[in-house]
Amino acid sequence: MSRNSNQTRSRPGNQAPLPPRWADHLLEWLVAPHLLEYVQGDLHEIFSKRVAQVGTTRAQCEYVWAVLQCLTPFFTRRKPSEHPQPSNLYLYMLGNYVKIALRTLSRSKLYAALNVAGLTFGLTCFVLIGLYLFDELTFDQQHDKADRIYRVIEHRKDKTQELTIAAASYLLAEESRKQLPQVENTVRISRVGRANLSSPENPVKFQETIAFADPSLMEIFDFEVVDGETKTALNEPNSIIIVEELAQRLFNSSRVAGRTVLLDIMDAPLKVTAVLKNHPRNSSFDFSSMLSMTATPFGEEAFKDWSSHNYLVFALLKAQAKPEAVAQKMTSLVQTNVKPEAGTSRTYSLQPLTDMHLHSENIVDGARNQNVAAMGQGTLLYLQIFAIVAGFVLLVAAINYMNLTTARATRRAKEIGVRKVNGALRSQLVKQFLVESLLITLIAFLLSVLLVNLMLPAFNAFTGKQLSLGLGTDYRVWLYTCSAVLVTGLLSGSYPALLLSRLKPSVLFKSIPLVSKGNLSLRKGLVVFQFAISVVIMIATMVLYLQIRYVNSKDLGFAKDLLVVVDINSGKARAEAGVIKAELARLPGVKTVSVTSRVPGNGKSFQPLKSSHRVTVRSIKPLI
Repeated sequence: MSRNSNQTRSRPGNQAPLPPRWADHLLEWLVAPHLLEYVQGDLHEIFSKRVAQVGTTRAQCEYVWAVLQCLTPFFTRRKPSEHPQPSNLYLYMLGNYVKIALRTLSRSKLYAALNVAGLTFGLTCFVLIGLYLFDELTFDQQHDKADRIYRVIEHRKDKTQELTIAAASYLLAEESRKQLPQVENTVRISRVGRANLSSPENPVKFQETIAFADPSLMEIFDFEVVDGETKTALNEPNSIIIVEELAQRLFNSSRVAGRTVLLDIMDAPLKVTAVLKNHPRNSSFDFSSMLSMTATPFGEEAFKDWSSHNYLVFALLKAQAKPEAVAQKMTSLVQTNVKPEAGTSRTYSLQPLTDMHLHSENIVDGARNQNVAAMGQGTLLYLQIFAIVAGFVLLVAAINYMNLTTARATRRAKEIGVRKVNGALRSQLVKQFLVESLLITLIAFLLSVLLVNLMLPAFNAFTGKQLSLGLGTDYRVWLYTCSAVLVTGLLSGSYPALLLSRLKPSVLFKSIPLVSKGNLSLRKGLVVFQFAISVVIMIATMVLYLQIRYVNSKDLGFAKDLLVVVDINSGKARAEAGVIKAELARLPGVKTVSVTSRVPGNGKSFQPLKSSHRVTVRSIKPLI
């Protein structure tokens, strides 16, 4: 600002009017530095004269107008510096910050090790829990059309109960595809039970869950095909698709398209038309084989079926279709063809495919026999708890870094003082401390990645997942993880950076406490919060451990580790059960032998099927 201006503004008791302060700031921002003193001084002199001539208000308006007239290249063009700064100055400064941070850490190895260890532990827990959460939250998203695939849910009410079931009738799926323009395609799946599957070259039989599906299954869902047909795998009668794992058991190879398998409940061989890649763990589908439903497994009566729960139905909607409107039309379609009994009602809704795993608490998994396991479900509440735990663990690690850094403030006082005396700005000191924090966080992150990969085999065995962290991991995992690392580094270094950089050189070179009472209270609060969260997490972990130990050590009335169940799935062998029992009892390692009609907790569900171009299950009642 000009000399004139300073004199006018600084005289005590001077009541002379001044130009608008905001206009002065605008002038200082607009006019080039080498012209500012002359321009501002002249404008202030003119302003003083005009005040005497026309009054303060008009003089201020004229001043603002004069400032705006300075918005021309003559006034705004900056003069080239005599000492130009290199274009990559920021890179030089960043390199300098990193170099200083490395020197600081090398001088304080114990401090650096404690900070790296704390952040490594926090990041390791965060990444492990994050991988689990990501896997759960991305269930069934591996299909390209997942956002347009819906499961049909039936809501049935009568005088005694209300039932919400994931099942529908044969004709609902059939007629919805034909009559509703918003429905692009539908598929029916029926899980009718378990039966023995074998290959002609291998006498070993494998009991598998048997399911039937429409040919449109391969059109709606994107199951990865290893060998064989893709979209037409279930078009032909007596065709079957199997997964890699089953193909290896049957044929010791996954390249088996075109070969045949034998199913005990049918007297005609089945042709393997496709081999699918094993389902990922975050998929609701876990079938090992699927037969073609070119004919319904429930016989001719299915063609009149508007009211059964025999089929799991998925609908692929068109891009602009609204699921609520489609569900209402499905309800109208059924009500038009089936007259409900007095006191009963039946409506339908559509559940997004991606909501099946976490939002099916009150939905019965229908369209399956009693001995077929229901689709696995997750619990959203548990995921929310895990997310909170992961966040708190990382926050505790960040607070630990803050406390350790501020506790060492006196050791860095002279360093900060010397920097300030030599002209270092507060912003530069803040950047220095933040770079140091980010560097420590980066080192901790690299160690945590190594530690996570070492722990993943045990973690996968415990959770039943197939988690991984590497170059092939979903890019979103890396994006979220790197974002968390960046936020952790900035958060950890923010408080120490702002605290230490604001200290004055006069305080730094004297034996004066560097931390005021207010900052001391904040530090105490951070320590208390850190310990409180740590204690809560430890108590919760102990309770969970004790519950798991109780379940694993509970006396069930038998020694489960010494009990072997041999499931005999052959009618001829079952007829000689007494002979088998006697022979097993003769083995030296066998104490006692018992025979039951079925495996405890399971059941049988098939009658033999007759050979026909139309596969038909005669009954789905238990054999015994």
